[in-house]
Amino acid sequence: MSKNAPTMTVMVILMVHLVLAAAMSAAAQAQDVAELFLKMPDTQLVLLNEASRKTLVDMHRAGEKAIVNNEMGGMAEIWKMTDDYLWLETSMGNFIQIRRLPLVNHTYVICLITSVGIVRQGQDSRVEFFTTDWTPLPTEGMYRPATMRDFLRADADTTSEDFKEICAAADIDLFHYKLSPDDLTMSVRYNTPKYFDQALQEKANRFFIDGWKVYTWRNGRFEESGVTAK
Repeated sequence: MSKNAPTMTVMVILMVHLVLAAAMSAAAQAQDVAELFLKMPDTQLVLLNEASRKTLVDMHRAGEKAIVNNEMGGMAEIWKMTDDYLWLETSMGNFIQIRRLPLVNHTYVICLITSVGIVRQGQDSRVEFFTTDWTPLPTEGMYRPATMRDFLRADADTTSEDFKEICAAADIDLFHYKLSPDDLTMSVRYNTPKYFDQALQEKANRFFIDGWKVYTWRNGRFEESGVTAK
């Protein structure tokens, strides 16, 4: 078995969820992202109550600028919403993306990406999966999280002193994940070097590709491909 393949335990868990999902009514499974967003648990979105979410959805559907006050007195805004995808700024520098991903027999899972940080400098993200009633699913087997080494250039000399210096400075790995509104792909970028000082950034550019690693949703999981330069 390859290291990227789901373990047998994870496969059994996922199959149980699939069976349960298939048993749900067609109406429940037909929920679009807006409906899923409205039913999102408060624990997943503490800055927006259900009434505020409904206002955002109604404004967006009416063709208006969808923006409301959040629970902290800041602003929340829908940047894009389709039947399958939502991109929402919950407060300044805090974003969520929701995508409905197909399984079998018109059933779906939810992918939720929460991102924080300065947009121009680089964000850090958390990727989670849920059933359509917002029951958490194990991430193991759904995708392989990216690592720093996924973004190394082919000719990078990882034995050099400069590389050792970079690794010492990269005490926290920052990865920005994003979902596509147009297809079943997820992309990730390695953002830690963006927080280095200029001299160290220039060194890091010799070792790392400034681009996106792409995953494609197939057979109930995100399968990965290589890194493409931006």
